[in-house]
Amino acid sequence: MCFVYRDEKNYSVNTVTSYEYDLQLFLTFLTDHGCSTCLNEITKTQVRRFIQYL
Repeated sequence: MCFVYRDEKNYSVNTVTSYEYDLQLFLTFLTDHGCSTCLNEITKTQVRRFIQYL
């Protein structure tokens, strides 16, 4: 999936790597806080809390 963004969107390797790192950090945050990791179940509040956590 990462290669799709790098190739089709012309994103640099560093950009894609950074996005991947941030998403993994968000996934860890959700898991550590007992939240669902299903995309359809993630709330704005959880995203805001993650940003505050950073």
